[in-house]
Amino acid sequence: MAFVPACAAGGGDGDDPRDVLGSQRRATIAPVESKTEVHASIERPDGVHGGSAQLQLQDGHVVLHVDRGPDDDDRLVLDELRLAYQDIVLPPAYFHDGQILSGVVVQLDHPLEMRVASTGAGAMLATGATDLRLDWDLRVDGEAYGLAPQKLATLDVELVVSRGDELRVDLSLFRDGVMWTWAEDVITLGDAEVVATAHAAID
Repeated sequence: MAFVPACAAGGGDGDDPRDVLGSQRRATIAPVESKTEVHASIERPDGVHGGSAQLQLQDGHVVLHVDRGPDDDDRLVLDELRLAYQDIVLPPAYFHDGQILSGVVVQLDHPLEMRVASTGAGAMLATGATDLRLDWDLRVDGEAYGLAPQKLATLDVELVVSRGDELRVDLSLFRDGVMWTWAEDVITLGDAEVVATAHAAID
């Protein structure tokens, strides 16, 4: 899967975003500026069927701040990440009872600290890797049944934080290959890519 890097927008006065990240800042994700794509497969008697799906983001946020690392270097800390998705109608070719995945939320379990890789032109870049937690329900005939939380393993993370008239966070999450399986690979999820942009006002 090709990775589409996040790009910080130009503009504003080019101030260093670290000036406003000495304490936690919350930025709201803009669904219209974001996309999520994941490849899913299911094993059937006639073979393995699969394809890519575009998931529609409903809302979300990031909370982040800058800290000093043990080597007196800058660390960008992703304190919270929450991505909530619109309902997902399961393919009727494989699920015959009109099942819908609802309450789909992907989030961090623990803060992620990343060394700042580069700064310049009013922006800073940090990269890392993390597991994410998937919470979801299965809705059948209008009734929701809670499913056990699942771990989405080892997604790469890239954050570009820039400051102009507002604070802008460009977030990319990506994972080549399988990141989650059920029943010994009967169902798999993988080749995931999330590109999202969040904004926060500067006081």
